[in-house]
Amino acid sequence: KLIMSIYFLIYVLSAMVIPILPLYIEELLGTSTGAKSLTGTFVGVTGLIAGISAVIYGKLGDRFGNTRILVFSLLGAGLITIPQSFAQSIHVLFIERCLYGLAIGGILPSINSLVTNIISREKLGSAYGITSSVTCFGLGMGPFIGAVIAARFGLRWPFAIMGVSALIVAVLVYRMVYNYNNVLSFSNKNTS
Repeated sequence: KLIMSIYFLIYVLSAMVIPILPLYIEELLGTSTGAKSLTGTFVGVTGLIAGISAVIYGKLGDRFGNTRILVFSLLGAGLITIPQSFAQSIHVLFIERCLYGLAIGGILPSINSLVTNIISREKLGSAYGITSSVTCFGLGMGPFIGAVIAARFGLRWPFAIMGVSALIVAVLVYRMVYNYNNVLSFSNKNTS
């Protein structure tokens, strides 16, 4: 259940700023001219960088452990998202979004690997069905939550809340895997 909560939170967070990004870009530009095309560029470049880095993080996960990559990626995403709420220029926000793409590239391959390691082989199909459902629900709730936060507190707050939340999720993942490994270690000692 905890892994499903983590899936949900990751995808809520990843989608939280999408509906406000055009408005934020418009605010930084001081005009609506070009804001729509810049938003498309920002989202596209972030996705492209995340896609490329996912391949690299997948290989690093095989070498150093997917949990480490997941925690590292979540910490990186959190630490780079918080400053986005303070961006004073479109150029700074663009660089921060690129770095965000670099950070989030490790999330999907790592969390999928965790599911593969935690769930028995016979139940993987069901597990991935549930994770896909939770992912879609998170992607649907994220924009709603981001819009509510922006409407209530301003356009910069969803970035700050998203960043802090990513740091919290990183801690939850670390603790979940640490506790899971301790339980396995304890049960292996008792069966020896």
